[in-house]
Amino acid sequence: MIRPSSAHDFLVPTYEITFSPEAQKVSLKSCTCNNTKVFSQRYSFDYKSCEKALFRRLPRRLTDLLELVNSIYLADRLALRRSHGIADSPWRPWKRRLQLSLPMRDLDFWQDAKVSEQLASVLDYITEDRWCFAFRPFTLSSNINASSQTNMDFSVDFKVPDNAFIALFSGGLDSFAGATTYLSNHNFDCTYFISAVTNQRMKGTQKRLVRSLRRTFNHDIIHIPIKLQLLERALPDRLEEKSQRSRGFLFGVLGSVFAFHADRRNLSLFENGVGAINLHMTEFQIGTDNTRATNPLALLEMSKLLSMIFNEPFVIENLALWSTKTELCRALIDSPLRQTISQTVSCDGSFSRRIRRKRQCGLCTSCLLRRLSLIAADLVDADLPDDYQFDILKASSIENANRLFQFKAMRNQIQKLRTCLEAQNPWFELSHSYPILEEIKLNLGNLTKDNTELIQNKIFYLYSNYVREWSIFESRIN
Repeated sequence: MIRPSSAHDFLVPTYEITFSPEAQKVSLKSCTCNNTKVFSQRYSFDYKSCEKALFRRLPRRLTDLLELVNSIYLADRLALRRSHGIADSPWRPWKRRLQLSLPMRDLDFWQDAKVSEQLASVLDYITEDRWCFAFRPFTLSSNINASSQTNMDFSVDFKVPDNAFIALFSGGLDSFAGATTYLSNHNFDCTYFISAVTNQRMKGTQKRLVRSLRRTFNHDIIHIPIKLQLLERALPDRLEEKSQRSRGFLFGVLGSVFAFHADRRNLSLFENGVGAINLHMTEFQIGTDNTRATNPLALLEMSKLLSMIFNEPFVIENLALWSTKTELCRALIDSPLRQTISQTVSCDGSFSRRIRRKRQCGLCTSCLLRRLSLIAADLVDADLPDDYQFDILKASSIENANRLFQFKAMRNQIQKLRTCLEAQNPWFELSHSYPILEEIKLNLGNLTKDNTELIQNKIFYLYSNYVREWSIFESRIN
């Protein structure tokens, strides 16, 4: 059991979460401020899509890894950051303590100190929570492979073509525009798009977009949707944790396991640099407000962890890191896929929205960056204003000023970036205001002078373009 070590720790929401893969069941015990709650949920996780696509059964360690990352995601989703017991506390932490217990096939490996330390380090950086793992021996009764055998003939001698492209595909505008760019500029034998699917709306969107890409390029595109979902409603007095910062970790690992199982040593993704680096917009912005899902430092740490697990060097590469979202979207200007843009989903609420015919809210930072990019790329006609619950281009008609908070935060960040870029010593001002940029420069530049200067120039280019694009966007707002 996790025990508080200080007065503040006593208030931190604390959870003990036990997973039983053989029954696909998770049991959660919440212990905060002497307020203990226990409940169970059933879940579904179809990682066998990886095996079926490649005609290969997953090794024990990779099966462990998939069940582990699914468990991390479900724990993140079910464990509230602010417990009922501290709702009225003047000190309201958003961090949590999570202790997960689950069976592992390759138990000795997962109990190795170096592996567990790297796993905790990655999760701490991505979620800013304290994670502890209690791995227990895997027994026959816990073997979900035994209880869910398929009729697939795994003796088939199947080899992924050498010139195959493997990438994550979310159904968002970045992944769609990035895929269009890459398929236009490269001659691949085939393409595999790996998607995590947590609800039917997400699955439908991804399938339609992949179908459009397949028709346009007349290319062998194989879509691998990996479904995971809770099978029961949450308890009536519970709210689902909305931040779910481990989603990026989940998606990255799912794609990486498939890529490695396909004999590749890298996985590609597309996330514009502004969104990936995700600089804070206000001085008090912390935690869930500043996701690190595809931050280059997070991808470096994830790559280190995966290299340890695979026992071979492995890299997750963001092919759009030094492009703004506008630059990504320009690949669609003369493309027959231009009119498919409206089918992509960018909203922070994304696929969980339940407002009919409104794919995006229109006012979250992701929606705002989407509108900015399509306007600056001269693609505004391909985006449908009626698809947004609120139209930021008609900001004066939005009666509740609080709804414009994120727009104002983005505008303040632009003003700060512009001031830094126009300063006498712009890098000093930029890295002083946003220290993470110095970290990125040093880590991606491998501490060599030429490389760090190159990374620094790319950062300048990225944010200079972003500031210019914002000016175009803001001029359209009334």
